[in-house]
Order: sequence, then structure tokens, then C-alpha cells
Amino acid sequence: MSVKVSCDRCGPLELGEWEIAVVWCGPDGEGYSFVCPGCDAIVHRAAPPRVLRLLSLVGARETVARITEDEISFFADSFDDEAVWAELA
Repeated sequence: MSVKVSCDRCGPLELGEWEIAVVWCGPDGEGYSFVCPGCDAIVHRAAPPRVLRLLSLVGARETVARITEDEISFFADSFDDEAVWAELA
């Protein structure tokens, strides 16, 4: 199956579903990404969840943004913060 996408430099393209990655919770928000075969640019497009689910159903890869070490440290440190526990109570 081919999926119609667009690159800012190269214009309209048709890619295989395996060439598209559905991005859940990425730094640029939810959407899909692909590498343009014409110029090698990494292209990210925002898309509503319905479109992302459809892309996933036809075989696009799914990715989730990775957590940084700073984010893990912040999360771990929050267990020692009594104000956090007070909010949860």
C-alpha cells in the first residue's frame, strides 16, 4: 500500500507504509515522520489520533519518544518532595 505524503523541498510523494513512523508523544507532538527519498530530510507532520491509528493499522511503524536522563532524575527526585505527596493526598 502506498501513502501520499509531502516534503517541503520535494513536494508530493508516495511512500510505502513501512517508510512511515507514527510518533506518539514526540518532541514535536503526535504525528508521523518519514525520511524523504529525494533530499534525505527528516519530515514530521502533526496528525490527529484517527489518522495515526489508520497509519498504524496499514503497517506504519510506531514509535514513542524516549525519556531523557534528566527527566528520569526529576521523576525520581519528586518522590522525596513532600509537596508532591501532599498534592496526591
